[in-house]
Order: sequence, then C-alpha cells, then structure tokens
Amino acid sequence: MASPGTAAAVRQKPKKKRPHPLQRRAGQIGTALLLFLLAGLLSRLAGEGVCRLISKGASLSSPDGVPDYAVALIRLFSLLFSLGLPLLFLRFFCRVPFTENGRALHFPADGAAVIWVSLFLPVIVAAAFCSSFLRFLMGYLFSAPLPAGAALPAGGAALLLSFFTLCVLPAFFEELLFRGCIQTALLPYGQRFAVITASLLFALLHPDITQLPGTFLLSYFLGWAAVKTGGYALSMALHLIYNGTSFLLTYTGQHMVEAAGPMLGAILLLFYFMVGLFAFIRLRRLGRLPEKLERVKDPRNRQSRAELLLTSPGFLLCLAAIPVYWVLQYFF
Repeated sequence: MASPGTAAAVRQKPKKKRPHPLQRRAGQIGTALLLFLLAGLLSRLAGEGVCRLISKGASLSSPDGVPDYAVALIRLFSLLFSLGLPLLFLRFFCRVPFTENGRALHFPADGAAVIWVSLFLPVIVAAAFCSSFLRFLMGYLFSAPLPAGAALPAGGAALLLSFFTLCVLPAFFEELLFRGCIQTALLPYGQRFAVITASLLFALLHPDITQLPGTFLLSYFLGWAAVKTGGYALSMALHLIYNGTSFLLTYTGQHMVEAAGPMLGAILLLFYFMVGLFAFIRLRRLGRLPEKLERVKDPRNRQSRAELLLTSPGFLLCLAAIPVYWVLQYFF
C-alpha cells in the first residue's frame, strides 16, 4: 500500500515550463507593433473620412479641395497616434527602458558625430539608388501603379508644418520606438542580433516594396550608431538628415520644372557620395572607423535566438499581420 506522501506526489501535476525571457520580450514587441498597425489603419481611415467631409471625393493621396494645412494636421495626428500608442505600451506597461545606460539622448563628443554623419551620407545614396532601381524595375514588370510620395504644399506655413510632420517627428518617435525600446529590449541577446531584428521590423513596417532594401540599410546604420554611441540623439540627427533629404528631393520633383528637380537631386547625391568616400578613405588611414557590432553579448544566449523569436505567439501574429497591413495600405 502506497504511503500518503507517495500518492500526493503521483497526483501532483507537472509544473508548466516558463517561457524564455526572449520569448516574453518578443511577445511584448509583437503586441506593440500590432498596436502600431491597428493605430495606423484607424488613423488613416479617420483621415480619409475627414478629407471627404471637407471636399467630396478627396483623400490623403489626392487631397483635392482640402487645404494644405488641414492635410498636414491630419498626418500629424495620425503619426502621433500610430507611434505614440506602441511607445507608451512598451515603455510604461512592459517597462522596457529606452537605453541600457539611462542616457537616451546622449550625444557623442570628440568629433565622433562628424565621423558618423560623413559615413552616413553614402548610405543615403545607396538607399536612394536601390529605391530608384526597384521602382524602375517594378514599373517595367508590372502595370499597376506604385505608391506615390506625399503631396507637398508649395510654400508657407503648410510647408513648414509638413516638414515638421514628415521629417522631425518621425526622426524623434521612430528612433525612440525602434532603436530605443525594441533594440534595447533585444540587446542582452547580442548587439548584431538586436540591430538586425529591429531593422527588419522597421523596414517591413514601411509599406513600399521598392524602399525595403534601402530602409533596412538605413535602419541598420542608425542602430549601429545608437549602440556604439550609447544614446539616440545621434541616430535621431541622422534620421532627420535622411528625412530632410527625401523631403527636399520630393519637393523639387513636385514644384520645380521637369529637368531642374532631377538635376538638383543628382548633384546632391553625388556630393553625398564624394564626401562619404573621402571620409571613409581618410578614417581608414587614421584607424578611426567605428567598431563593428558584437555578434553575441552573452555567450549563454547564443543558442537559437531566431527560434525563440518565432515561437512567440505575439511576435508570430505580428509577422502574419504585416502582409495584410501592406495590402490594406496599397488598396485603401
């Protein structure tokens, strides 16, 4: 006859295996990005509705009859809602810090910022070339129209508001969300792993297939700069330089005569390339090129980090929702 202690041991249920910390973080990141997708779609639908109320048949892509300042304000509130919601979720609900050292807006000293800016300029050129080539290729292979850039006002306060909405605010909030919360949450599992994962998510959440490689390249450089400088002030500045360049090229393409806009863009990109090439050669000779990203910060976390990500239900759900988001953004 079994003793009472033995019977209790037989009846005791096995303990449920706790998820790996990386799986929990991946689930939190996936949930935050689902909030980003949902908020983006809702704000877009609301913006389309406001445009139609102001002018029948108008939309955000074709805002005929809608004042320029109204379009800029709609985009402003949409940006704040879609980026602010996941940022608040990760920072205050999930307690994800902005940075490991507690100095999120730390700016590098001793001329390091000049080095990073100089090396970033040819990255902008490479991203622009990839985007232009893929746009040409997609236009040649498929007859469907590709997503167009935002229509910019000709000038005045509406143009300044558009610059603030399309360039300044994204540089600040996107860096806090992707390089701050998301990348910082993944840094304990390796610098390179964190930067690549955050950059892939950043690129996939920009629904334009022609910009996908260039956006990943830019994001990887921004993540690299953020890790090596210990803060996000520099990556915000680099992000603003890229956004400002895109804004300038879009404006000249829309409001200058047909030949002048592309010529100005070509001159600017050539200048970026030459400055970056000179800086790279000079820094290489002086041995002052930035250090590479570390592959694994803690050797105990070397095993199957990608598998841990892909076994997190929240992260998987986010990946499944991204193609749906792309389709909805394209058709609506």
